[in-house]
Amino acid sequence: MTWSCATRALKNYHFVRASVPTTFPQDAMGELDALSPQTWSALATGANPRELIRHPELANFLLSHPLPRAKRAATKPLFNGTLVFVQFIVDKLSRTGLKIQDSDMGTIIAYAEKAVVPIQQYASQYGFCSVSVDPTFISFRVRVDTDTFTDGQLQRWVDKIIGDNQLQGVGLVFPFNTSFPFPAPLESQDLGYHAITSQGNSYCACSVSGGNLTVRDPNGLYAPVVSHEIAEMVVDPATDGANPEVCDACSGNCDNVHFVGFDAQGQYLGGVKTDQTYPNIDFYIAGIVKPGAIDPQSPHSCALPTRGIDPRHRSPCRWHRRASGPLFRRRSAAGGVRGDLSPSSARDFLAARASRHRRGGRFARFVCGKHRGARFLI
Repeated sequence: MTWSCATRALKNYHFVRASVPTTFPQDAMGELDALSPQTWSALATGANPRELIRHPELANFLLSHPLPRAKRAATKPLFNGTLVFVQFIVDKLSRTGLKIQDSDMGTIIAYAEKAVVPIQQYASQYGFCSVSVDPTFISFRVRVDTDTFTDGQLQRWVDKIIGDNQLQGVGLVFPFNTSFPFPAPLESQDLGYHAITSQGNSYCACSVSGGNLTVRDPNGLYAPVVSHEIAEMVVDPATDGANPEVCDACSGNCDNVHFVGFDAQGQYLGGVKTDQTYPNIDFYIAGIVKPGAIDPQSPHSCALPTRGIDPRHRSPCRWHRRASGPLFRRRSAAGGVRGDLSPSSARDFLAARASRHRRGGRFARFVCGKHRGARFLI
């Protein structure tokens, strides 16, 4: 599997959709609405629209309106709230009750509760964020008689779920078994995406390609996509182009797949593949690119070409060095846990705190092996 993300394609679609004039031909709008993630990817990499688009007016419009490039830093707030998982139950004319089993939903949630700790820690290098996971899931039943449904339909269901359950400060996470009806942007079993509704509700759709799931997920049935989309929704909840896509550089979008493994205590182990290099691995997450390592000329938010590809350079997708001792905790100004410090990082932390008054501020920036340029409360 390539574990690619379809969010960039959706961003480009919404960018063009918002830019076309009101007088644009309806048949051109129809073709625009039907373009696949693969077509958007080709357009983003410089393919000639006239070779991919049938309608000449749409092709000419795309030629004259270049798609936006990747952002390297976040300019809008990150996600602060609770992730709520939704069990999607589909009734079709020929078969009813199509769903991911309750036990597998429980496994995905148990995984997410572990995964959000390093995800929040990594994401906080782009700005302040706070992420928790609701230990229960919401079941939502719909009637769908086709194999796929549109993202517009899913957005209406997102707003309904949040309204009916009187939820506030949440992001919804939809695992979809792509053997059942699923959102059209998930064109294959290795895709996910995140977005926001017109009412300002963030959500992500994640493909699940099997059952009898485990937290360790050695075959990559769900963990690569779920961790990827959660991390990107945390950094970029508005999906409006203001904040970067932070996992694409470390995924199939850039042919540069990296995962990060942890043991049962949440200790960093190292970079892993799904063959589980480390015997004591408990879970892994998608790699998250370092701030500043995103190539602003890349149409897919890939890393700068001299970093992370050449083996002589450290990968921008792996942030840790090994920690052999117990971890120190760092806390936000509000008192919430912001992440962990290895012993070497803790020494830098304590030294920075000791000189706080000389710098005349409550926060200081310092560079250490585990947290490059992070902000610590001192």
